[in-house]
Amino acid sequence: MIIEPISFGTITDGKLTYYTCPMESHSFVRMSGPGSCPECGMTTVKKSEGFDSGKDNYTCPMPEHTHVVTEAPGDCPVCKMDLVPIKSL
Repeated sequence: MIIEPISFGTITDGKLTYYTCPMESHSFVRMSGPGSCPECGMTTVKKSEGFDSGKDNYTCPMPEHTHVVTEAPGDCPVCKMDLVPIKSL
């Protein structure tokens, strides 16, 4: 199965910037722009972190859950399906 990369942020000056839910339990939500958390409706907040282009990220294979992006394999917190690897941006 080939997984197409998804865009969940922008890279500037070696930092990945994205928007996420301010609730810790929804920290898996990563979106490329501001908006509402798809899990709870709260306004997302901007977050920046160092970017490693060789790092894999994981997402849910369901198109409805592409906002789920984690740095480790596991289960989708929404539907419990196995997360699949994607390359960072």
